[in-house]
Amino acid sequence: MYQRGRQLYLAGEYRQASSTFRAAATQAERDGSPQQAAMNWNNAGGASLARLGFREALPDFLRAKQIAEAFRVRPHYALR
Repeated sequence: MYQRGRQLYLAGEYRQASSTFRAAATQAERDGSPQQAAMNWNNAGGASLARLGFREALPDFLRAKQIAEAFRVRPHYALR
């Protein structure tokens, strides 16, 4: 799912990318992968920001921060 989100982001399909990253983050949480979850929540927020969806981005960034702090992980910022 992450790869699909990345492809959508790079194609400028930010709304779809954000949804895809959210789905990937939720799946990573279910799978017990906090680093992947934090990364994907962060990417979802970044995709929302790319289309100037500030209000939509904030909960995604906060969730990424919450997971990263709880599990003491640093999300990789994979969209650079």
